[in-house]
Amino acid sequence: MAYCVNCGSELDEASRFCAQCGTGRGASPGSASPAPPASAVLPTRTNGFAVASLVLGIVWIYAAGSVLALVFGYIARSQIRNDPTFRGDGMAIAGIMLGWAGIVGTIGLVALLVAVGDPIDEGSLGLWVGRR
Repeated sequence: MAYCVNCGSELDEASRFCAQCGTGRGASPGSASPAPPASAVLPTRTNGFAVASLVLGIVWIYAAGSVLALVFGYIARSQIRNDPTFRGDGMAIAGIMLGWAGIVGTIGLVALLVAVGDPIDEGSLGLWVGRR
């Protein structure tokens, strides 16, 4: 059985690197930098634009929050797609959906207010026209 020259642990006969420290088989002590383990996982972090998109989609703040939720959501999706260390795609999608729902809701609310009109103003172009 062979032993690692760097850390002293037993080496598997079929492996080229030490499972404990990653030093190459047959390397002299301290001569080579350790190889990364095969199962190395990149650290991930949540994308800030995704969080902002979700929060603004929930809070709404009339149409301004909805527009910002859309902008931040699309920026977050682009960054998440291009950088594997980012996560939060679900939050970005939820923010985008809530942003579009807020835009549609705002348009519907404005259309409803225009259709109903002002009951005090007799000259308005709403449903109250002609009522006295």
